[in-house]
Amino acid sequence: MEDKKVVVGDDDFRSIQERLEPFQCPSDIGRLPKQFSSSFGSFNADQYKNWTLLFSIYALFDLLPSEHLDCWRKFVLDCRRLCSIFITVNNAKVADRLLVEFCKKFEKLYGQDFVTPNMHLHVHLYDCILDFGPVYSFWLFSFERENGILGSYKTN
Repeated sequence: MEDKKVVVGDDDFRSIQERLEPFQCPSDIGRLPKQFSSSFGSFNADQYKNWTLLFSIYALFDLLPSEHLDCWRKFVLDCRRLCSIFITVNNAKVADRLLVEFCKKFEKLYGQDFVTPNMHLHVHLYDCILDFGPVYSFWLFSFERENGILGSYKTN
């Protein structure tokens, strides 16, 4: 695998944490961990969703090179459409186009070795939405959050 320059390093994670500290999230949104820089790799799916949709563009602005931020922005805009409670066929088409653009740009920036099978599966989301409705209707974020709450109870 070709050695790539680190795009976001440890100092950047500390900067991101400083940018996010002042935020107070409503309880229905959930929250990001207090120690963002040390827990990023262990986010649960709900925390990744919140990070992506609500905080990432703001937090990464001026930290990522503009070409990389533009690539990420395509993914965020796509996720905002896909994560809505309601989605029109037209929005599903736009989301599909943005996903394909994101995947192509990602491969160009980072190389084929960093493209994952999930990125290929993104191409099939449009058909899944047409078959099953909005992603919101069949995702499991709320179950994961409740499992986290239930798992924190002390039992014998």
